[in-house]
Amino acid sequence: MKSKLLVLTILTFCLIQLWSVAEISFSADRTSVNILQNNNHGLDLQFNIAEINSFDIKTETGLFSQLEIDGYSHTTEPGFPKLPVQRKIISVPFGAEITVNVTDSQFSEINLNSRGILFDIIPAQPSLSKSQDPADVKFNYNSRAYTENSYDSDKLVQVEELGIMRGERLFLITFKPVKYNPVSGNILVYNQVNVNLQFIGGNELISTYMREKTYSPYFQSLFKKTIFNYREDQVRDVLTKYPVKYIIVSDPMFADQLQPFIEWKIQSGFEVIVAYTDEIGSTSTAIKAYIQDLYDAGTPDDPAPSFLLFVGDHQQIPAYSGSTGGHVTDLNYAKLDGNDFYPEIYYARFSAQNTAQLQPQIDKTLMYEKYEMPDPSYLGEVVMIAGMDSYHGSTWGNGQITYGTSYYFNEDHGIESHTYLYPQSGSNSGNIINNVSDGVGYINYTAHGSSTSWSDPSFTIANINSLQNEGKYPLAVGNCCLTNKFEIDTCFGEAWLRAENKGSIGYIGGTNSTYWDEDYWWGVGAGTVVSNPTYESTGPGAYDGLFHDYGEETFADWYVTGTAMMYAGNMAVVEGGSGMINYYWEIYALMGDPSLTAYLGVPLENNVSHSEVILMGLDTFIVTADPYSYVSLTRNNEIIATALVDESGSANLEFTPFTTPGDADLVITAQNRQPYIESVQVIPNDGPYLVINNYIPYAGDDDYIEAGESVTLTLSLENVGSVAATNVEVSAICNDEYITLTDSSENFGTCPANDITTIEAALAFDVSEITPDQHDFDIIIVITADDNSWEDVINLTAYEQNVFSVNPEYFNVEMSPDEMITDIFSLINTSPRVINYTIRTQEPFNGREMTGSYITCSTDEFTPGETVDWYFYAFNQSPDNEWITDITIDFPAGVTVNEATNFSGGSGGELIYDEITGEAVSVNWHGETALGYGLIHGDESATALVNVTTTTEFAGNIELNYEIVGDGYGAEPHSVTGTMGLEYPLSWVSLATSSGTLNGYETHEIDIIFNTEGLDIGSYECELFISDVEERDYKRVPVNLLVTQTSSNDTEIPAGIAHHGNHPNPFNPTTTISFSVDKNIDEMIVEIYNIRGQLIKDYFIDTSAHLPEYNVIWNGNDNAGSKVASGIYFSRLRAERFTSTKKMILMK
Repeated sequence: MKSKLLVLTILTFCLIQLWSVAEISFSADRTSVNILQNNNHGLDLQFNIAEINSFDIKTETGLFSQLEIDGYSHTTEPGFPKLPVQRKIISVPFGAEITVNVTDSQFSEINLNSRGILFDIIPAQPSLSKSQDPADVKFNYNSRAYTENSYDSDKLVQVEELGIMRGERLFLITFKPVKYNPVSGNILVYNQVNVNLQFIGGNELISTYMREKTYSPYFQSLFKKTIFNYREDQVRDVLTKYPVKYIIVSDPMFADQLQPFIEWKIQSGFEVIVAYTDEIGSTSTAIKAYIQDLYDAGTPDDPAPSFLLFVGDHQQIPAYSGSTGGHVTDLNYAKLDGNDFYPEIYYARFSAQNTAQLQPQIDKTLMYEKYEMPDPSYLGEVVMIAGMDSYHGSTWGNGQITYGTSYYFNEDHGIESHTYLYPQSGSNSGNIINNVSDGVGYINYTAHGSSTSWSDPSFTIANINSLQNEGKYPLAVGNCCLTNKFEIDTCFGEAWLRAENKGSIGYIGGTNSTYWDEDYWWGVGAGTVVSNPTYESTGPGAYDGLFHDYGEETFADWYVTGTAMMYAGNMAVVEGGSGMINYYWEIYALMGDPSLTAYLGVPLENNVSHSEVILMGLDTFIVTADPYSYVSLTRNNEIIATALVDESGSANLEFTPFTTPGDADLVITAQNRQPYIESVQVIPNDGPYLVINNYIPYAGDDDYIEAGESVTLTLSLENVGSVAATNVEVSAICNDEYITLTDSSENFGTCPANDITTIEAALAFDVSEITPDQHDFDIIIVITADDNSWEDVINLTAYEQNVFSVNPEYFNVEMSPDEMITDIFSLINTSPRVINYTIRTQEPFNGREMTGSYITCSTDEFTPGETVDWYFYAFNQSPDNEWITDITIDFPAGVTVNEATNFSGGSGGELIYDEITGEAVSVNWHGETALGYGLIHGDESATALVNVTTTTEFAGNIELNYEIVGDGYGAEPHSVTGTMGLEYPLSWVSLATSSGTLNGYETHEIDIIFNTEGLDIGSYECELFISDVEERDYKRVPVNLLVTQTSSNDTEIPAGIAHHGNHPNPFNPTTTISFSVDKNIDEMIVEIYNIRGQLIKDYFIDTSAHLPEYNVIWNGNDNAGSKVASGIYFSRLRAERFTSTKKMILMK
């Protein structure tokens, strides 16, 4: 037990002293929530608790104890014991019902007194508004709840539907691991719990369609950080979903003023849609209908808009009245799907009643976003303020600000923070104003506020108007009451934006009162409110996605914009379990550009390179820049092409060739990078002009350049000019410390016009053995031809050496017919990192393609683990012209239906797919006329496509049962049933597992099962393909099987040992397995395997008596006592080094 002395302030308890910090430890190394399985059909989670801490709390009512678990918040029912809970937001397929099953759990009953926890668990209190006086709030204590001599009946795990947020159907999962008996003083702690959530009846087609029609990279970043089971692989081909749409709804008086802003947004790569209220209507109903139509018009190829900017105050663009309190809100304009409070689009306002109020907002925003400020060094400074409140300042206020400065706003990120914590902040109003006046990039205040000020330390509209921060504009955030109450003439948030040559470029704040708990969660993330919170003890909050310290390595991990930061804060309030969730979605608002990306510190230059010209007739333009930069090419305020720079630092812009010369505008933006704004000349293609058309590195036995490898580079040059290039020479330059050029030049001779010339192994280089993983490097290519020269860049990435080692590296197996053996291979992780791997069997070095066959299916074989399209052909050969109304196909376990089309081809129309998806489902297609006639007429056929995935572990052949039903207008029978068979060509080999996780330097031993049932004498081959989930690191293990009359795998049995097999065979329900042994053998093992090589039953036989014969009676049960299914089984006799296997058949 540990103890320490703490002092905190809380709620109505005046001064609460916490001491005797008791710790209850469990076996887990750390408290965590782990995803064990995550797919469209369900979610498997494991909750682990390493320890529970408790604090003794003195309140005005008496002494209590509070239980804390890292990363957990608490129950919130006022007056009832406040117990730790974990809440996670998850995404669930549309149409799915959820079942919750606790599949495994470990729990302990603990007497609190015995652990030094001497007082009742403190009751939960309602969240306190920052506008309330804590002294006026009654302490909630439900005395009846504390006289219950039992544990509560709450479910261990519960789920609750939240709503829909831009294509994601959201649920909240709540895990309550601690139950409390206040009379006995005992707690029941579930310290390890495995939970299976099944998504039953989900419509994967609709779910995929909704994600794709609403796809936005700006929302993907929010989802990945805040939705616990979010999977990027659910959205296909994301790099084609550009440009992003941006809606502007404005009063017409601002039309001329807005043009420079609109042009900049187009140049930045947004598809800008401008609507003026004199055209679409000026009522909230008309404006909402216009936005709704644009959102609903989104398609997978042209997704819905991502941003919405209102230009005008509430008199010009009316706001809604909030449904959760007396405040204005723009949220209703953004609630576009589902009857909930979750927005589908990022929205904000340039609030202005006239052109004079709007112009400063445009000017400051353009200066900031174009990076045209005279001295950008001010961006390296911030002001962080925990304001005055004697009850909450030291914990809620200081906790939030300390979290921000400890983890993010600090020297490690190139930021100097002017930090003002409670209580010193109260006497530093003048210093804070001076800091802002001198110039800072970000300012955050949490405490009390009003519609015209931050209260204490005071910062008023008059102070804003007296600032001298021309050209040094911050993003300001106020976690306080009323500062964005924009129904008044000028609120505090509006004043920041409207101030000319001073103020800010954005303000985030509430249109009504905010709350202490919720504002803390908003900034820090859901968890226990403490004065020194840690990243591990809280969920994601508003600060966490702005910086990239905890694995946020890709564009999809970054919040990027101020609106995304605001939404992330609100999602943290959801996980906190607040009763103010909908209220927070309504009140928090951004004044400014919703797409603005705040600079966090002084941004670096973007490492950009590209050709200075674009030749007329050319349809591509390659740009290299820092990964995840957004590239936009425009001309005359029209988007020509946009692209996102990939992780290797390259983007290929594709467009319709220019037909006239002139200039095009190239703009490249990225978070914490200076924008790159340049003109590119478009010129005629007179003479030769050589560019790199393609390059292919060849390194080792895979597709990746790895540390320690020697690499050759095949290079293709394209002459896009009108004249042949002669005497073409290529030379390479590389200044990277890990790369050594070993062949840096090549003679290409003559390159004809409009032609591609390729030379294999044109260049070569070595990669150092100490090259770090995912190391990007460039090779500069200089091309000369007579008097011409060009320069281009090749972007490459080197990885650490292949992390997999396999022993043995191949299998050569010899077996007899109708035999089964199990072998083992070792899979070793040679690196320190954790590897999630998959294993599949496949034919050597070849993929599989499903083609041609006869209801029939287009294939007669399959490969486990593949996702593939199967075509089904239904033929109507009714002798009396009965027409088909229904087709049903049953898919067995191991086959998952992902999506399907209708049966089309019948002259009556299509049989409609019932949209059933999932594993082991029965799928129906139905269609009939108004008179009940079928749609596939006599002698007609129809075709449907079904996309399926077979499990990697599938063994044996697949049988598909079907039924065809007629319309009843002919003679009996009116339905026909049948079976289609699909053969697994590699049925002779299977694996005990298809996936797993290897910790650093860990080894897994994996069973591989060989089964020669039904195989002819001869040789067979395949390979094991082992890879990480990205298939970046992989190993191929060749497998060769020779089937002969005599097996070499069963060890030669010495004289005196005989495996007599079983009798009867076939059998039902029991059979006797007989064997005799040598006098020197004292123990034999009899094992029974199924056809997949899985051990289902074993017997240890004492043979020390050396009887003439031993018998084992098997009753068809496995080791768990469950009956096994009919089928083929194998009995294996083992003694020391000797094995012998015999086939058995169970027939029921």
